[in-house]
Amino acid sequence: MRQKHDLYATAMKYTAQQIASILGSDALDLPDLVITAASTDTRTITDGSYVVFFAITTANRSGLTYLADAAATGVRLVVADHMPDDLPDGVSLLLVDDTVAALQGLAAYHRRQFDIPVVAITGSYGKTIVKEWISTMLSTRYRVCKSPQSYNSQIGVPLSVLQLDAQASIAVFEVGVSRAGEMSALAEVVQPTHGIFTTIGPAHDAGFVDRTAKIKEKAILFRSCQQVVCNHHHREIVHQVEQSLAAGKVTTWSTAQEGDYSISIDLPQVQISNSDADLTSTTRLSSPPMLDNLMHAAVLALELGVPTEEVSAAMSAIGPLPMRLETSAGRQGSILINDTYTADIQSLRLALDYQRSLSSARPRLLILSDIDHSHGPWVAAAQQLITDYEIDHLITVGETSRQLIASTHTTYDTTEALLAEIDRLEVQDHVVLTKGARRYGMERVCHQLEALSHNARLEIDLAALQHNLDVYQRKAGCAMMVVIKASAYGTGSVEVARLLERRGVAYLAVAFVDEAITLRQGGIKMPILVLNPDLDRLTACWQNDIDIELHSTDQLDRITAFLTMHSTASLRVHLMLDTGMKRLGFEVDNLDRLREWLSREEQVEIVSVFSHLVASESVDLDDFTRRQMHAFDAMCKALPPAQYYHILNSSGIARHQGHDYNMARLGLGLYGIDTSATMTAALQPVHHLSARVLQVKRLAAGDSVGYGRSYVADRDMTICTVNVGYADGLMRSAAGGGFAFRAGNHLLPIVGSICMDLTMCAIPDGAGIRVGDTVTVFGPDHPIDILAQASGTIPYEVLSRIAPRVKRVFHH
Repeated sequence: MRQKHDLYATAMKYTAQQIASILGSDALDLPDLVITAASTDTRTITDGSYVVFFAITTANRSGLTYLADAAATGVRLVVADHMPDDLPDGVSLLLVDDTVAALQGLAAYHRRQFDIPVVAITGSYGKTIVKEWISTMLSTRYRVCKSPQSYNSQIGVPLSVLQLDAQASIAVFEVGVSRAGEMSALAEVVQPTHGIFTTIGPAHDAGFVDRTAKIKEKAILFRSCQQVVCNHHHREIVHQVEQSLAAGKVTTWSTAQEGDYSISIDLPQVQISNSDADLTSTTRLSSPPMLDNLMHAAVLALELGVPTEEVSAAMSAIGPLPMRLETSAGRQGSILINDTYTADIQSLRLALDYQRSLSSARPRLLILSDIDHSHGPWVAAAQQLITDYEIDHLITVGETSRQLIASTHTTYDTTEALLAEIDRLEVQDHVVLTKGARRYGMERVCHQLEALSHNARLEIDLAALQHNLDVYQRKAGCAMMVVIKASAYGTGSVEVARLLERRGVAYLAVAFVDEAITLRQGGIKMPILVLNPDLDRLTACWQNDIDIELHSTDQLDRITAFLTMHSTASLRVHLMLDTGMKRLGFEVDNLDRLREWLSREEQVEIVSVFSHLVASESVDLDDFTRRQMHAFDAMCKALPPAQYYHILNSSGIARHQGHDYNMARLGLGLYGIDTSATMTAALQPVHHLSARVLQVKRLAAGDSVGYGRSYVADRDMTICTVNVGYADGLMRSAAGGGFAFRAGNHLLPIVGSICMDLTMCAIPDGAGIRVGDTVTVFGPDHPIDILAQASGTIPYEVLSRIAPRVKRVFHH
């Protein structure tokens, strides 16, 4: 499978001969090429004539599998660890022992050409958001080069460093490792002068002997640093960083007046002080992890010379979800991409790349403001991107962006002028990317173009979803079928499927034919299995390349009749065996007839044989689970061979490894919900359902709330009304279960009955809840399991009940 990195670095400038020398490759007769970009993914190369393609070898596949794709884009220089069977004409090959090490070596050489401050950020959590926040604070004084997205791996870090160019006056890179022995190479690539160690947690624990070993490994990154910022309360982190530093110092901050910087937090006010600085600001953040991330960024910004008033202004502007690319449904069937949190050429390239991946045959509209002058000359680079990514329509805001050229180009002096004409915009079926500098407030444009005005939002963190997929793939060690029925459990099937397709998942599974057709209409080309096929829709399955489940002898004659009528048709089938669920599936007594039918039907291809475990999460029922597996093994031997065999579901992957199956099915675990409770620490929550406070009321003792006077105040109190109800999927039983929403560090218990569109909650004394505040129904700081338990159900049902009218926003 190809690497996950969809960026190629575009700041380098070396001849092919220079690259061969840097990598120590003895290639002869190299073409006279000037290389200005490096890539590990052919899907993102538009003009490969100036790109060196690193054919990365993974455990599953060689990058040379994509050599023809690279050559088709114009690539003429390839780095690989072995000769291909067939080298395309005009392509030169640089042979190296290790392609990843070669990419890192090129990046390390490139880094040594720049004598500028370089900030490296590592830790278990918060790397990306600290990188974005410190970059924002530094951008008032520096021309910042930073890692795109979450590029912190063995491949992502060198690709990030290769972005360094002569205009950069400081760089900020995030760095992550997942096992012992990885950090030394990345430290050589980054060669940081300053650092931040965010925190430590259970992520990637399996790759280290213990937690101390993991901290020590990460601290290797800072051995050449002049200064590293840490939380004073993380004593072991501070100790290991001090041990790693050759000559630099550790600067700490503390909320207990113990570090170099003293922090006082009385939300929304934050005070930061030391012997040289005294800063007072406000923040819209409330959770302790986010406040820690903010303190890391602010302290290092102050240490790097950013004035206190500029740090204070940045802290006030930073919100709970900054710097993240969001996707949602727009007017007239459009798709909206909101990337208004950052404005620079590299992030514009990434956003355009994502827009192209969504567009298929849809027209593309780019709404772009001027980019701040602190980011240096940008018009020529932006023009090249607009040309390369074939933007159909361009709308710009500001004076400098008037110079850009597109098929159609409409200009506005201010964002307000654009908003005044927003209802006249033609966005029918477009993919609309809105990108701009913070001072233009371009997020207002996105809000006006949204299809849904309902304030309840279900936010889906696709980075967390990808993390969970990776965790289960490593655990399973085999091909993966991901079940995304019921619109990916209420998440949004097309968006989730796009990510899974990019990640090389083998199969998708849905419940009904219409769900599969929706995916095909959304541009999904990967294999799809329908678990409950309507046999009246076999023509649609055949024509849309959709596989079907067979589970009953009643289906066989109908399929035979269909194939007789359509002699050119063929069907791919997956055989469902009943090993104990007693729901659907062939039983032992059916196997003779099934085997005989399969031998006759030449138009039928068996793709997989599978079964469902009844209680894979339950230790008490492990004996039954083992009997199911033994039954499955025996039944499989009685059938013709298939490509895949699978019985393990999410909790089966977690608890029942060691069985010789070459596929596993992932469902709820993809969303960070582990019913077996054995992998919870390694997973990340994907969903955040939130709503807003519409009104705050004061009650006197004896006042009742809502229908039926089901709640009567026993004291004077304050309540608020929140715009989410049972029509949005919030089960009425949650109120009887004592469920509470969360606002910052405060719980807001539901009072009275849940209404169709509204819910009333008690406000604790001193909470300071105001109209317009956001409250969390469930999310990373308020797990969905709490709501499920209070509602007397399971997380599956909570997710699948979320109504279509709730706005889905996808974060990348």
